[in-house]
Amino acid sequence: LETTHVVAPDYIPKSFDKLYLGLDRNPNQKSGLLVVGKDKQERYWVLEEYYEEVFMDDFVTHAKKLFEKYGFKEIRMGPEDEELKNKLKEKAIPFQFVHPKVIVGLYDVREKLHRGRLFLSSECKNMIRQLKTYKRQPFSDETKKYQEDHLIDALRYCLHEKPGEELQKEKFVSEWIGAKRLGANDW
Repeated sequence: LETTHVVAPDYIPKSFDKLYLGLDRNPNQKSGLLVVGKDKQERYWVLEEYYEEVFMDDFVTHAKKLFEKYGFKEIRMGPEDEELKNKLKEKAIPFQFVHPKVIVGLYDVREKLHRGRLFLSSECKNMIRQLKTYKRQPFSDETKKYQEDHLIDALRYCLHEKPGEELQKEKFVSEWIGAKRLGANDW
């Protein structure tokens, strides 16, 4: 991972065709924001991370700062956080719920890494650490309890571009994963 996909900030392109802000929050743990750019060659670059255990208002304030800094059209997030959804509406921050099944999203991350289409800024230390330590239970859409995976979830939301293709991928991915435990060595 680190020798191929982790790059110094000066190696990262300065302009992108698309920019994404992914968000994953857990009120009882650290929460994450991830900035991802997609270039003309359809390579994805993890540009910036925010990973802290903070109160809701502080988290939304930081999301708004990133939103304004990069000029995002919307924030991408999972559908399960009603409190966060209401706070974003209150602050007039547009968002999109993204519904990728965990295993399909993880497969997308893995495929982009294997095809040389996903790179991480060396400054995104928490994202790198999470990719190196991630584990998913075999035959399950669940991850290990209390695992730090919020930036991986935020990355899945950023990479999920074609909602209609998820059902087609799900059968293939289920067969691919089989009984295998997906973890850090599988990236």
